[in-house]
Amino acid sequence: MQFLGEHSPFQSDSGELHKNSRNDTLFLWIIAIAVLVALNAFAWVFCMYVFGHPETPFNYRLLTQVKKIDPIVSFTPVTAPRGKFKTAKQLYAEQYDFSNAKLKGLNAILKRNYLSNYKNFSDITYIGGTFQIESIKILGPDDVFPSGIAIRARADDYPTALVDYILPISNIQKSPFKVGDSITINRSDTCATLLHIAKLPEEESCFTITPLVSRDYQIAGDQKLAVSPPKYLNLKGAWPVSPPSTKIRRASSPASPTGKTKVVVAPKAFSKVPSKN
Repeated sequence: MQFLGEHSPFQSDSGELHKNSRNDTLFLWIIAIAVLVALNAFAWVFCMYVFGHPETPFNYRLLTQVKKIDPIVSFTPVTAPRGKFKTAKQLYAEQYDFSNAKLKGLNAILKRNYLSNYKNFSDITYIGGTFQIESIKILGPDDVFPSGIAIRARADDYPTALVDYILPISNIQKSPFKVGDSITINRSDTCATLLHIAKLPEEESCFTITPLVSRDYQIAGDQKLAVSPPKYLNLKGAWPVSPPSTKIRRASSPASPTGKTKVVVAPKAFSKVPSKN
């Protein structure tokens, strides 16, 4: 008969089992700690990405749901961020050679700055000039801007450059503008900021712009348009906002058309005046 003792096989087996159990527990703890560290790193990176890239539809929706992003604000001509005023022709020349990847990156930055109300950013691009309207769209919930008017217009001084001029207006059913109207976007009074650049067929480019200045714009008679940015956007909407437009045949002389109107987009500006013969 063999008694249990320090050197008995029973005692040896029991020690081995206890040692293996401790090793297994230690291994599980190491795995658990590694998983927690990985989750913590993922959460940190995820938060940095979400807050750093609000222009991504998923991130923007998440930030708006948890109320971690400020609503879009409006400015006055005095409080508007500092920026450079350019014509559509100048912008076209600057971005003509951009690759698709570079243009995608630039568009992301433009939207990111707009959604953050240009905090800590002052190098803004504003657009001004005279354009001829080619199409008009009343905006709805499925568009980037949930209400208002989108005006697709071609630059008078450079026909290959177009703008999608977005006028955020609440509860508008009918546009006071017509296809063929001439529209002038004044610079300092409107502060039409650049939001998106799209390359179109036939080497054309479309610049999506919207005014930062919020106020009532006089149209004709007593009619006014209350232009003010929406609190939030629908980033699942399509860019550019306007559908493809049909080119309008231009007159040989800008002063010769009859029956056309000129629309000046400025504080006293949506008023239409007949073109001089």
